[in-house]
Amino acid sequence: MRLTLRKNEILRGHQSFSTVLSRGKALQAGVLRCFFLLSDEYKGGIRVGFAVSRTVRGSLLRNRLRRLMREAYRTNKAILRTGPAARRTEVQAVFMCTLDTSAPASTPTHGVVERSMIELLANLQREL
Repeated sequence: MRLTLRKNEILRGHQSFSTVLSRGKALQAGVLRCFFLLSDEYKGGIRVGFAVSRTVRGSLLRNRLRRLMREAYRTNKAILRTGPAARRTEVQAVFMCTLDTSAPASTPTHGVVERSMIELLANLQREL
């Protein structure tokens, strides 16, 4: 299996994000939170988006956290392989980093983000 994140797997647009965030269910694991929405129309399995709140100061840190989340998802997305495809439903998910802004020195490392992502994907698989 190729560990890539294709363009058609990425959720884009303000309207798509706000729909998932307002109408979707939420799961949390470690420093990550996942909002997901199931759709009956099948367009290709799962589409994901990555977000970091603007309360995390500094675009450098926000971009780094988004890159870490994308990398952790890309390498571990096989956990979700059987869920949406078997049920012929589309899943739209937004992964959000919930960083404690009161402790700026506690920037999560790749290992912390990856462990949180694995736990979150396992929880999401159970929900599907």
